Amino acid sequence: EMDKDREPTWIPDTLMYSTFLPPFRSVTNAGVETFMNSYTDINGIPVVASKRFLKDIIRNEMDFPGTIVTDWAEIRNLHLWHKMAKSFPEAVFLSMSRTTVDMSMVPDGTSFNENLLKLVEEGKISTDRLDESVRRVLQFKEDLGLLDPSNDPLPDPNNPLLDTIGSNEDRLVSLEACRESMTLLKNEDR
Repeated sequence: EMDKDREPTWIPDTLMYSTFLPPFRSVTNAGVETFMNSYTDINGIPVVASKRFLKDIIRNEMDFPGTIVTDWAEIRNLHLWHKMAKSFPEAVFLSMSRTTVDMSMVPDGTSFNENLLKLVEEGKISTDRLDESVRRVLQFKEDLGLLDPSNDPLPDPNNPLLDTIGSNEDRLVSLEACRESMTLLKNEDR
């Protein structure tokens, strides 16, 4: 079923609001801190470039204050897959000018950053737009404790548990967790 995660999706508003959006509203109300857009397009617009979904609905209607991150290379896919942009710089422009995406999960190098910086320098993307995303990303990092200087991200090299990582015991626990969480379906008489 390769590429089924990229199938175009047609969803009438009544179905969108009655079926698909309530779980997003619930997790927003529960305090979820990040959303990731999907690879799909909804009603002909790729989600990563959808003002309606990422700005009007998620940010404004649901009042989501957290970070929105793209799925892997999805801004680039506006050019390569969805054929909505003529170039990668145009794809960066479409996503960053229409939506409130905060982070682009990029597959290689610094091309997203370089293109975004150029768009800001050319006045096509405002520094205010960039500042919005920077504030949300920094807030997320602060909430996770990543900005606390006393919070050393590296494990203590003297921690005896480091020697157990990847041990046979760890692998057996992982295998048992997989077995216990597996669901097998059997279709009989069909």
